[in-house]
Amino acid sequence: MNYESKLQLARNKNGNKWEDKILLMSSSKWENCDLTLDDLETTKTWNCDLVNHEDKIFLELTTSVKDAKEAKSIIESKVHKHHYPDYKFVMGIKKISKKGKRLDGLNSHIDHLNQTSTIDQVLIGEEEVLKFMRKPFYNKQVTINNKKQGVTMKSNILI
Repeated sequence: MNYESKLQLARNKNGNKWEDKILLMSSSKWENCDLTLDDLETTKTWNCDLVNHEDKIFLELTTSVKDAKEAKSIIESKVHKHHYPDYKFVMGIKKISKKGKRLDGLNSHIDHLNQTSTIDQVLIGEEEVLKFMRKPFYNKQVTINNKKQGVTMKSNILI
């Protein structure tokens, strides 16, 4: 791979160390994903970090999520679901980034991943990721706060 900066090289190295650690601590059902999938619109190719073929799950691991990783993960999940519609796509995030926090203390990037129909589960923290890898569970709850669900009309007056 060609890296643009020393910082990017360090990020990749730290991410790979964490992925290797998770794989070593997981059950034997999980393996490095060697699949390379073609993007739906461009010449880009995608490959997920880990796969469990027995339970039909792709697992994308990342140390944190900000704008670029959020967008990449959403596209990657759509590509994987297109090519493998019977597999689940799960995100494992080591820690929540301080950037992207809303006034209520939650993280907008995590909210967006949870709202994405092609992402079946978002796991936060090493403990939750490993718990899922030992025994997969799904409790995705999509909540969209402060968004109107529709407009009520009464006597031609907008309420």
